[in-house]
Amino acid sequence: MKQTQLNAPAFDYIAYSWIHGVDKGPINTQEHLRYCASLPFTTLKADVQPTADGGLVLCHDKGFTLQDGRIVTYNKENNTPIYTLSKAQCLSLEHNKQYDGKHCRITDFETFIRICSESGKWAFITVRDEHVDVIVAAVMSVLEKYNWIQNSIINSFTLSTLEAFRKASPNIKLSYVLQYGKVLTRMDVDTAVRLGNCIVTTFHFRVSDTQTGWATMEQSAVGIAYAKDKGVKLYQAQVAQGVDVKKLIQAGYSGAQLRFTPEFTEHTN
Repeated sequence: MKQTQLNAPAFDYIAYSWIHGVDKGPINTQEHLRYCASLPFTTLKADVQPTADGGLVLCHDKGFTLQDGRIVTYNKENNTPIYTLSKAQCLSLEHNKQYDGKHCRITDFETFIRICSESGKWAFITVRDEHVDVIVAAVMSVLEKYNWIQNSIINSFTLSTLEAFRKASPNIKLSYVLQYGKVLTRMDVDTAVRLGNCIVTTFHFRVSDTQTGWATMEQSAVGIAYAKDKGVKLYQAQVAQGVDVKKLIQAGYSGAQLRFTPEFTEHTN
């Protein structure tokens, strides 16, 4: 399969797992992802979890809480770990709530990448900090199959996870996510420089508190200027409805995970 190289967007509009006003399916399902692919986003986001047989499925949490055989809201104290189930077992599970008259099923990672490939969207892949070796092998295998390495971003809070992906591939783009409310520092930027081809994703906004986000960005001015000097791109995580993207761009940001549909995009393939 010939490599399709997508141009980097002037600003990366990433469809977050939940989009305001969009109710086409649970987060991390193909129904939700396909609908987001029809909207003016440049990138689709998904969370990956490994299965017992080395597969990958999409899920924010590391387990499923079941009621009458169907998936309900995750309960940390009452769940079946995904890593104890086979990929086939995971894909057979349905969500409890119906969408458009049907129960959506769990989606696998390959389907996510296929949707990105078919729609010409970048893949923003969030990885946790458990069973990392299994995840790296499985993710890279699928990305190589679809020639989508150059059009993917590995996103993680965990430095060791990003280091494992960098060891596996010198070319894949990384996103180093900072904890919520953290002021961007020179050290954070230096970490991205050391990893190479790495974005720093700050997490300054909450759904109900945008003013604190802008204040934290102002406190990050030195770090933002340093990132520009070092050629490190900056993204924002989980930007809520009501946050002006133009202000993010003016502040020096190159992308954001949006909880709302952008009114326009500067994405060109």
